Amino acid sequence: DATENCDVMNAMFIENPARARSRQCLAIVGGQYQSYHIQRWMRLNSEEKPDSNKPLQLVGRWRRNDGNDEFLYPKQRAIDMHQELLLTYLNHLKSTKQNLSEILKNIAINNTVIVVTANMGQSELLMNLICSSRRRGLDTKNLLVFPTDVHTKELAESLGLTTFYDDHLMRFIPKEESARYGDRTFALIMIAKVVCVQLVNELGYDLLFTDIDVVFYRDPMEYFRNPTLGNFDVYFQDDGSRQERYAPYSANSGMFAEFHLSTFWMLQSKQNISPRLEPYQQNQCYGRNGRKDSILFAATKGPKFCSVV
Repeated sequence: DATENCDVMNAMFIENPARARSRQCLAIVGGQYQSYHIQRWMRLNSEEKPDSNKPLQLVGRWRRNDGNDEFLYPKQRAIDMHQELLLTYLNHLKSTKQNLSEILKNIAINNTVIVVTANMGQSELLMNLICSSRRRGLDTKNLLVFPTDVHTKELAESLGLTTFYDDHLMRFIPKEESARYGDRTFALIMIAKVVCVQLVNELGYDLLFTDIDVVFYRDPMEYFRNPTLGNFDVYFQDDGSRQERYAPYSANSGMFAEFHLSTFWMLQSKQNISPRLEPYQQNQCYGRNGRKDSILFAATKGPKFCSVV
């Protein structure tokens, strides 16, 4: 066993893509403080392109091997919108939590709820998720829908679902579906995903969040509650992308389980960085904040309990 004599082990995941054609070195420097960060150095010319004749210089860890920097600053429009949204959120937070708390008390099973959010443009997918779950005999009692408009609220309730709708929180979200992955509508819906998860978690509940383009084959919580998996704070799927902007965990936010006590502060940090949703057009950027040492990504080859439509 290679780890037999290890009382502490630090693991670093790296890749040297053949297409990059770069000579990548690893330096382990002892006698320093215990740092869990990686410093990245590259040889770049004045145009920030790789040049082996130039001296090494310190760069951000989002700098790719081809010299391109994937770090994007949010535009002023996104910052202004975020500040308005956050102000609205905080001004109504007390009443929002009071109203939501009463709903959660009535539907939680073993202190756990399943959370989804949808707008009118996604209504057919919501119907598909619910109908397929009931056809398989799965209980939707503890499923809570956060609709982003009145029409979706009425539709969800006509399906016998519990909803929580707050116009103050959701008035920024468009009613129509996104035209493509990563467009502005898509990015704004990501904000709804953050808000609903953060509220439920803050009120003391464990949760499973799922996008509505998913169908369940069986109860997913049986998997996440399995004691043989170990004691983890968050379970994500591996997104599959290995771009620097998905680092360090390549988390896919389409379905994930979070447990209350250990993820509370991580979710608090999410609401403070939502301006970054627009330049990145997805919410994997949230995986770079909070407790990163207690996250498990469920292997895609594991027990099959869901499928993407």
